[in-house]
Amino acid sequence: MPGRIFNQFVLPNIRESMISSLREIRAFIYEFLPADAASEQLGFKIEMVITELLTNALKHVKNAETCMRIYLDDNYLTIEKTDFGSQFNPENFADIFKQAPGYKKLLTYDELHSIYAVVEMNNTVRFTCEQNDNKKEVDINAINEHFGMVIISRSAEAFTYHYDIASGLNRFTVRMRLAE
Repeated sequence: MPGRIFNQFVLPNIRESMISSLREIRAFIYEFLPADAASEQLGFKIEMVITELLTNALKHVKNAETCMRIYLDDNYLTIEKTDFGSQFNPENFADIFKQAPGYKKLLTYDELHSIYAVVEMNNTVRFTCEQNDNKKEVDINAINEHFGMVIISRSAEAFTYHYDIASGLNRFTVRMRLAE
């Protein structure tokens, strides 16, 4: 792969275009994916991440379009979704930006996973997923709205959110290692 590859997709934010948007982004990634990185497991993770980011846009962004940027280099795939929807703010989440770097806040949990936001800097948090050692039977009703965050966090090496106060821009960035 020659250097860093980049493409930007401005996608209609409507349910009917979700499959075609996923296919368009996937085709670009697979065109430039190094042969030694191509695997069924990586392909599955890429599709789950893109699907969840598109689903997030459909559910939470009121704009007509969502922008996704794809960066590929020898070792990493970076997927960045930006929009001007409402600030990500479950249960007064925005207050986290007043905390010092390293501050860790539990966002959501179910019987299998806990999702935390860890303050990095400049209105940026990194999401982490920890498995719970709960041995009880899973209550499907306990799996909540933020299950997509579990999917992305478990599929990626890094998953961050940045909110630009001045412009109202939301930026979700997913970084995935291409080869072990």
